Amino acid sequence: GGTCTSDANGNGVCDDAEVGGCTDSAACNYDASATEDDGSCTYAETGYDCDGVCLNDADEIERAI
Repeated sequence: GGTCTSDANGNGVCDDAEVGGCTDSAACNYDASATEDDGSCTYAETGYDCDGVCLNDADEIERAI
């Protein structure tokens, strides 16, 4: 509600009100309340989801058929 004295990154959020966190919605630890990316994003390994579950296990598919 007041005047913003500093907004270094130009995102419309005053520096003293910034909330650090992961701002990439594709990351495992995405934080919707974060207003500034702090470099903490983590991603699933290729072929796995964020819980480490294999997304396409050809061996499991073969056994199920």
